[in-house]
Amino acid sequence: MPHGSHFSADLKEVLFRVITFVEKEKNGPLIPLNNCNGRLVAMVGISEASLLRLKNEMKTSQAVQEQRQPPRLRSRSRTARPSKKKSRSASVTLPLMTNVIPAPQPPKQRSGRIPERLSEQADSEIRYQFQLLLNEKIYPTTANLLERLHAAHRDFPIQSQTTLRHHLHRIGFSYKSTTKFKIPLDHVSFVAQRAKFYRKIDELRTADALIFYHDESWLNIGEEKKSIWVDDVGRGRIRKSDGSRIAISAMMNIDGVHLPSIDIFSCSKYHSVNAEYFLNWIEKAAFQLREDNGPRRRICIVVDNAPWHCELENDSKQAGRSWTKAAIKKWLRGHNVPFDELCSKAELLELALANRPVKRYKIDQVAMQYNVEIIRLPIKHCCLNPIELCWANLKDYVRKNNTHFRITDVHQLAAEFIAGYDGDASAKAIEHARKIENQFRVADRFVEEYVEPNLIDHISDDESDVSSEDDDSNN
Repeated sequence: MPHGSHFSADLKEVLFRVITFVEKEKNGPLIPLNNCNGRLVAMVGISEASLLRLKNEMKTSQAVQEQRQPPRLRSRSRTARPSKKKSRSASVTLPLMTNVIPAPQPPKQRSGRIPERLSEQADSEIRYQFQLLLNEKIYPTTANLLERLHAAHRDFPIQSQTTLRHHLHRIGFSYKSTTKFKIPLDHVSFVAQRAKFYRKIDELRTADALIFYHDESWLNIGEEKKSIWVDDVGRGRIRKSDGSRIAISAMMNIDGVHLPSIDIFSCSKYHSVNAEYFLNWIEKAAFQLREDNGPRRRICIVVDNAPWHCELENDSKQAGRSWTKAAIKKWLRGHNVPFDELCSKAELLELALANRPVKRYKIDQVAMQYNVEIIRLPIKHCCLNPIELCWANLKDYVRKNNTHFRITDVHQLAAEFIAGYDGDASAKAIEHARKIENQFRVADRFVEEYVEPNLIDHISDDESDVSSEDDDSNN
């Protein structure tokens, strides 16, 4: 390096590392001499992967430079005689440096235009136009959003959809499939529902109660294999249309599917299962269970949160925002809640929310006539219902064997599979659901004991009260 040159800060750091490493080796090598890569990594302070990349770059550059150098021809004079004396140069005791150190390649620079930096006002305008599109029931695609931004501001700095997409991600937007929205199962309401479910199901298991898991499923007569071989012109698919379908209502326990309560019937595209149908089904099923197991055996049916499972008794229904002001007043009078006649609708709703009755479900009352308990899975937790695995296997069985696509064939295939779903298959399905349940338990316990004690709430008590009331009204 020429005299008077200044070292950069980065180069100084590398040189300091090399000097420190060499000085530490005064009394002997710290790393074996044959471990070249290890010594270089310790000296320079980079990873082994970076070192290997540098060595590869150096070898490539050396090969390029050697190819560029013209070959030199050495001729020896006929009269010249080789000298027998050895040179006393210091180079006699040192290895000759025959390799030329290549010039390093400069770091790659980013090509293209300089990134556009937006102000906070521009970010706010993107969010505002996005909400306007939603309010107008227009999908806020990048094309629609960019068009709106330019219509509102001709000099808006973003000119392409690609750049707009980049800034949407930057300010917190994400692009997701409408069929795969993730449900925040760590929300307080879900955790509370799981805790309530654990407490009830543990009590039933401790009491050695008969626990049945219920659910409905639907099968199209056009059920077919999801993947098939086709020829060069696309032939290979047997089904022509989805056709009509059948509905199945059943429950299972550790011994298998409860055959006497199975109901398989034809239905339209928009299924015929409703609250009236399910009330009749639950009454017949509860009666049959009590007849089969005697008057003293504790029996429980686990159901999900389908609308027809959650029909409320009239006196326990909550006043809603869609109600008229007169209807809300009538509800308040019926529940003996005093109010001022001059109150606005919002104030009346607030009173109704504060005095809402305990939920009483119709199916619970019907099942209780036969001393059969009903418990509900947490919302969005069908993975805790083992009969879901039974339905998945059922559909796979029908798709493999359904070749005529007639309603009678699908009905027969479904009946065959359910009849053969024995205690061994049920036990495996229940064990699988229990494993998922235990995973939720461990995660919830970890959050409660180790995560939540370190959380800091940044909202006031008043804001917390309002948000909790909103959450309750949405459930």
